[in-house]
Amino acid sequence: MTEDKLTRKVLNIMRKVLNSMRKRLAGEWSGWDGETLVTLFDGSRWQQDEYYYEYRYSFMPWATIEHGKMLVDGMNRAVRVRRID
Repeated sequence: MTEDKLTRKVLNIMRKVLNSMRKRLAGEWSGWDGETLVTLFDGSRWQQDEYYYEYRYSFMPWATIEHGKMLVDGMNRAVRVRRID
């Protein structure tokens, strides 16, 4: 592999890592209701930005935020969110 190809490959991996993050939700989780506000353990707050309803109770589940969507562990799909702080 040439140095240019290796550099591009490393940069692509770094972009993927920077564009996604895995965090724990602070407190109880009861699912998406269409207007859900999510507070993460790091203090950041996120607003549900598309309508989707799914109920599932969990205490401090993990969530992955990637490309503007949040997938909470145990939920069926990722939902579009936006950071509000």
